[in-house]
Amino acid sequence: MNPDYWASLEEYRRVKYILIDQYGNQGPVSKLPIQGQIHYMDADDNVYIKPTLEKELDYNVFYRYKIRLDDSKL
Repeated sequence: MNPDYWASLEEYRRVKYILIDQYGNQGPVSKLPIQGQIHYMDADDNVYIKPTLEKELDYNVFYRYKIRLDDSKL
């Protein structure tokens, strides 16, 4: 593919995440606490975020955050 395509994709693409609880209530994730992508979410409401790093590492780094939907906005 065209290299300009990948450059513009990285610059303009916006990923959006939506959380849904066990009752079907939904809430958007407006921004992540660190720059990166959500890699996994487990049954205990922990989100694992893989950070976006300038330097490539020989190992994987993930940050774990406990999340919940804000009941006041539902």
